[in-house]
Amino acid sequence: TYEQIITAIKAGFTSVMIDASLLPFDENVALTKKVVDAAHAVGIQVEGELGTIGANDSYGESGAAEIIYTNVDDAVRFVEQTGVDSLAIAIGTSHGLYPAEKNPELRHDLLEQIKAAVGIPLVLHGGSSNPDAELARAVSLGINKINISSDIKVSYHNRMREILGTDERLREPNAIQPEPIAARKVTAAEKIRLFGADGKAGLYWPLSVGEDQGVSSELLLGLGGTVDYEIEWDAAVLEALAHEYAIGVDELDAAVTVVDERSLVVSVLAFLRDGRGGEKFVSSTA
Repeated sequence: TYEQIITAIKAGFTSVMIDASLLPFDENVALTKKVVDAAHAVGIQVEGELGTIGANDSYGESGAAEIIYTNVDDAVRFVEQTGVDSLAIAIGTSHGLYPAEKNPELRHDLLEQIKAAVGIPLVLHGGSSNPDAELARAVSLGINKINISSDIKVSYHNRMREILGTDERLREPNAIQPEPIAARKVTAAEKIRLFGADGKAGLYWPLSVGEDQGVSSELLLGLGGTVDYEIEWDAAVLEALAHEYAIGVDELDAAVTVVDERSLVVSVLAFLRDGRGGEKFVSSTA
């Protein structure tokens, strides 16, 4: 709900997601835009959703009884009318774990069409238990974020079941938990590599601020106040960003030296999304 989003922003979240996909299109647009207007005012990114994700079981996050694939033209209108920073689309996934008799097949053709039409980061919900090849191809065609939950939980609980066995005397969490946690981390690392997201943590820390400036990270992320001085970027981060998006380091560096009440991180994404429009990227204190 809108109220939950406001609570999350006040709590310090630097991005939020509003799912109004079960509402009629116009109502989805209205609620999503309301969230975007509030979030963008304080430099917070917003993910919206269009189309519905299926449900493989009733355990965990719910889904729709029927998958409604995202329509390309609707996606264009939705992005234009709401101003969302990223869009979760429906191309054939479902929440939860697929039963043995069900073979998920993603609509990669639809993904390509939507990506070409909207030009913003796309999100895939219901990523668990899909074949690796299906997900890897989705990433190569333009999916920028994939939600994974069930696969990681299964690794954790399967290892816990093995450890517990039938020994009722085994009861201390410090003896039980370490190996399931390690198994969960292994699965998470496998997904990170599969999605081509390994080695990119540095992209999420683009600001290098001297101690004498005395500015909190919350302020720099646009959660309050105004930053009206230049901030130096870490050279390694600039180089990584330039390589990732095939942008000249000098071009990127020249465009990102001034920020105000909007997050510099948000501005980077807007800059890349808007076709490197420097005038859109350099903030104004007006």
